[in-house]
Amino acid sequence: MTFEEAAREMLYQSRLSMRAASIKMDRSPSFLFTTLDKGSTPQLDTVCNLANVCGYRVALIPNSEDLPGGAIVLD
Repeated sequence: MTFEEAAREMLYQSRLSMRAASIKMDRSPSFLFTTLDKGSTPQLDTVCNLANVCGYRVALIPNSEDLPGGAIVLD
């Protein structure tokens, strides 16, 4: 899953709009829309911040381990 797909899934699951999530991230209201519209790849701190406001955590899990239910995997 691309970052854009993952971001949209996290927003959907958390029932947050891009505007609301951007504001919770202490960014401009249009931040996520602009970031996703450009197709840019955000820095890890931005990914972690978005995950946090959507009720997720970012973790590195060994390939040999099972993923927890509800996990969103970035490619």
